[in-house]
Amino acid sequence: MARWLQEMGVKTVAMESTGVYWVPVYEILEDHGMEVVLANARQARAVPGRKSDVSDAQWLQRLPACG
Repeated sequence: MARWLQEMGVKTVAMESTGVYWVPVYEILEDHGMEVVLANARQARAVPGRKSDVSDAQWLQRLPACG
């Protein structure tokens, strides 16, 4: 996955910290030199509106741009 993201030109990845499942993915992406932005799942879910995996992914995509 990390190699594919690099081939696509991705330099920054945003992801939710849910349980312990994010840890190995975070480490692999970081080992490949990517900037990984980790979002608190509780705060990321506080977004108003209808919830879906797609809207969650779009919100996480916007987070690094907002700082």
